[in-house]
Amino acid sequence: MIADFFNGARHLGYGFKLIRAPALRKFVAIPLAINVVIFIGLIAVGLHYYGLLIDWLTPDFIADWKDIWLIGWLIGLLEVLLWMIFGAAVLIILTYTFTLVANFIAAPFNSLLAEKAEHHLRGDVSQSNESLAHVLHSIPKTLASELHKLVYLLLWMIPLLILTWIPVLNLAAPFLWFAFGAWMLALEYLDYPMGNNDYRFGQIKTFMKSRRGIALGFGGGITLMTAIPIVNLIAMPVSVCAATSIWVNDLSQDADSTSA
Repeated sequence: MIADFFNGARHLGYGFKLIRAPALRKFVAIPLAINVVIFIGLIAVGLHYYGLLIDWLTPDFIADWKDIWLIGWLIGLLEVLLWMIFGAAVLIILTYTFTLVANFIAAPFNSLLAEKAEHHLRGDVSQSNESLAHVLHSIPKTLASELHKLVYLLLWMIPLLILTWIPVLNLAAPFLWFAFGAWMLALEYLDYPMGNNDYRFGQIKTFMKSRRGIALGFGGGITLMTAIPIVNLIAMPVSVCAATSIWVNDLSQDADSTSA
């Protein structure tokens, strides 16, 4: 499990190499541009409303108690803990929300990038030049897959959001959000190369349940990468290429033997 975890994470390094490959650069450009625009917009919205959220969570009567030294100190400590707990949860929620929105818009172009990256990794020099045709053809399938992911996300987000509001239990919320976000990000990006090979989202989810180590290592690495300024701007194309590397080098043979 631990070896699989680090194996999944290390493919992000291959993703960084792949986006610099001359044969792939032009296919990286559109997902990269979409990623930058949406990321800047969502971060601005998130920063604006986050402070309002914390103020809303703090009842008015607490301000009157702050004048009492001991109670004021405890309230200050509680506010710090609230900022830490909700800050971590909100950061992860925003990270995946940003990823979901960006991937929904860029899905056909990410699918094309994954296809070209797979050709590149397999040494296929006879690539089709019908890039626009691929994008147009893949729009219904990729958007349907993104909607399927959205439903799956909401079904799991509801109990996690409820847990985030339960005292004491909510101390575990950031860790659960991180694990869930890593799992969802792995499925999000593996869907591109595997979808190009006729796997539906439900099949990908089932297939990866027995390979959770790789999925969590890969998705956890994406989560951390998305939290790093500047690096997060190239997170989408890097993750698409890294997912394709995982598919070609680690998963496709298992998939062939399973379906055989």
